Amino acid sequence: MKLPASIRSWASWPSTATVPTGYDPIVLSARRPTVGLPRPLVIGHRAARGLAPENTLLAVREALAAGVDMIEIDVWHIDGELVVMHDQRVDRTTNGVGYVQDFSLHDLRMLDAGYGQRVPLLEEVIELVDGRCSINIELKGPDCADAAVEAVNAALRTARWQREQFLLSSFDHEQLARVRQLDQYIRTGLLLAGVPYDLASYAQQLGVSSVHFSVDLVRPEWIATVQGLGLWAFAYTVNDHCDLAWLQSMNIDGVFADYPDDILAQLAATAVPRVA
Repeated sequence: MKLPASIRSWASWPSTATVPTGYDPIVLSARRPTVGLPRPLVIGHRAARGLAPENTLLAVREALAAGVDMIEIDVWHIDGELVVMHDQRVDRTTNGVGYVQDFSLHDLRMLDAGYGQRVPLLEEVIELVDGRCSINIELKGPDCADAAVEAVNAALRTARWQREQFLLSSFDHEQLARVRQLDQYIRTGLLLAGVPYDLASYAQQLGVSSVHFSVDLVRPEWIATVQGLGLWAFAYTVNDHCDLAWLQSMNIDGVFADYPDDILAQLAATAVPRVA
């Protein structure tokens, strides 16, 4: 099997590449507008894990075909590369057994991630998406921040991407602080399983652009607090039409979905007006 090229080769990506005709992706402004967006963003969760093996290039293709506004993928830093995988172990999503960090990059790439798919590199995902939608890169494993910042800035040199199309998020808030230290202009997203005692101060301290709440825990007042700071409020993971309608009533800015095609169809069918 041919070994993948290093992401260090991204420095040679051409700065003269142009944006193909018809590319008009939705992007996140530095501050959330007071009136938000016409409808919630639909973000393919683990690319589109309900439509294809999660975090694979096939799932990315399915998400693009569905017309998502953004895809979300998870990355680990292995042998100097960012590989796309969610769990600490490979057992659930591949034909391998063991912890991700116990594998070499070559051995990870030899695994079957479903339907003959390989564990992709972040570089491959960025090249496949090619600026057609935004990408939320979740820093899942430790020590991903430096390589992720490098990846984003390399992609921006191709002129097929806008800075606002990249969002780096994590439950590891130290990595978010590291991203801000490296590049204050890259958007960051605060992932929460609960909520800090003083959400407003905590989000401002980290300098994030968005806050991502669990659909099982989110509250209207938390969304209002975040949006009042000029930050985007997202919810994960939304696969139920009732959950979607409830979140829309709270003026949510975006939802992560395993079945983005279904959520997009539901939004189109209902077209619930947003509150100013």
